Amino acid sequence: MIATALQMTQPFRGIEPVAVAEIARHASERRLAPGEALFEQGEPADRFFLAVEGRLKVTMITPEGKQVLVRLLCPGDFCGLALALARSDYPATCRAIVTVRVVGWPMSYWAELIETNPRIALGVTRSLGRHITDVHARIAELATEEVAQRVANAVLRLARTAGAPAEGGVRIDFPITRQDLAEMTGTTLHSVSRIVSGWIGRGVVGRGRARLVVRDLPALERIARGERD
Repeated sequence: MIATALQMTQPFRGIEPVAVAEIARHASERRLAPGEALFEQGEPADRFFLAVEGRLKVTMITPEGKQVLVRLLCPGDFCGLALALARSDYPATCRAIVTVRVVGWPMSYWAELIETNPRIALGVTRSLGRHITDVHARIAELATEEVAQRVANAVLRLARTAGAPAEGGVRIDFPITRQDLAEMTGTTLHSVSRIVSGWIGRGVVGRGRARLVVRDLPALERIARGERD
């Protein structure tokens, strides 16, 4: 049931079941296979969504034709809120990384949702605040840090937000490619491949069950600070 799925996510915890049931009445559910798009950049923004299972990535094509990885979404994150940006189309593409389950509502329902449920509005505000803080940090890194530092900081953020203890280190709990890291850090696939291969050779990171594993967290933190071995 949609109501049960909503109650398992952070934005809906603590909300009365009757209220959740009413919100669920306006919603529909969708499942996505890995690589499938939830919406594409430039499409009319007629719905907004909440991730309830799996991971998604949000990418944007710049006017110069370069793809940038803007955001990674986890269960409990809203996406597709073009209305909040005063846009009628989606400014980016949202695509499943693994098998994904989302709940969606008509865009016209957004105002009613937040007006009648201040707790949800507060949760969305906090989520957007964290996203803005992350964007500011990435902009500062682009302006001040070397490529290896930027890649190290990106991997550290993933380890903190999506890391799980694993044999020999901390495993990122979804597939992350070197191309993804390049798009997150404003560099090239060649540069990321060279850097990550060097880290694997030194035992800083490794691969386990198709997932990136941080094997030497202190070493990666030193790289992120720009310290030399």
